Amino acid sequence: MPALITPEEEAFSKAVANVPMLEILWQTEIGDFPIDMAWSQVHETLAVAGGEGAIYLMGPNGRSRRKVTGHALGALALAWSPDGTRLASGGQDGRIRLWSASPSDPLAEAEGGAAWVELLGWAPDGSRLATGSGKLLRVWDPDLKSVHSFAHPSTVSGLSWPMGSDSLVTSSYGGLRFWDAARGKAARAFSWKGSLICMRVSPDGKWIVCGAQDASVHIWETASGEGLELSGYQAKVKQLSWSADSRYLATGGGEDLCIWDFSGKGPAGTQPKVGLGHVDVITDVAFQAGGYVLASVARDGAVFIWDARRPKKPLAFGVGDSPAAKILWSPKGDALVVAYESGKLIAWRSPRA
Repeated sequence: MPALITPEEEAFSKAVANVPMLEILWQTEIGDFPIDMAWSQVHETLAVAGGEGAIYLMGPNGRSRRKVTGHALGALALAWSPDGTRLASGGQDGRIRLWSASPSDPLAEAEGGAAWVELLGWAPDGSRLATGSGKLLRVWDPDLKSVHSFAHPSTVSGLSWPMGSDSLVTSSYGGLRFWDAARGKAARAFSWKGSLICMRVSPDGKWIVCGAQDASVHIWETASGEGLELSGYQAKVKQLSWSADSRYLATGGGEDLCIWDFSGKGPAGTQPKVGLGHVDVITDVAFQAGGYVLASVARDGAVFIWDARRPKKPLAFGVGDSPAAKILWSPKGDALVVAYESGKLIAWRSPRA
């Protein structure tokens, strides 16, 4: 008796009909649940944070260079300094650590201010490091010496440096807060009644977008503070990515990939372009560093590559062996690394849009 085909399998087969398969460049196993990834723009070193606390470093061919015991519990966040000389990590032990490009022992470490350190962000010139831990935002110098601390009424869910190396913005319940990182003072705030769970600032700094607890996306124009809400999502939107020129915003929030056009006056009164193909919930989205090539992955392990200008049909696809947790483009944009919950990393060759 022939095996029964589920509706999801049938839908996936239709979506990838006549779509080329992605080529695998390399694959490796870390034997750990991948939580975060960061790729040095300078040394092309890929760092992976593991759920059991280790940090794994490997070269562009996937060959592991070193494994260090990063945090006593789980490693949660990674960020390379702009010059590629230092790797910052945050963990479930409430600590921040700094590592050299070829780490063994940490160069420095400090307390984040709460049980977990989940957010890290280097200033564009590398002069400061910002960390988010619970309700506390802290700013450090490159040697991890404390500079300023900023308290929030609720957990910090996002941080960014939208206006250079002296200005920080954070998201939390109740809206956005801007901080003067040089003088250690609050600058301004955008209020919003609700919980913001993630944040991305457009590369040109014009727009700030947040996923919200109520399965919507809230957008602010940075200069004016005017807000806009995008609703109708199936689930909470935790997946956000901007194209390099700030024209397109890609969002998850269900099985459909939504791409919003921010050219002109922005997306107000418009409908998104929709990429149809996933048959399970999207878990991550990411634009290449340049152009309009976009990747998305889902709980069923499927990965799709799209042209954001024409997303009706994917450019290529691949399938992993377990749910896809995170994706990251290589600095040159020639490879997309997908980290799967099984502990496998697969680097797929990038197609041309």
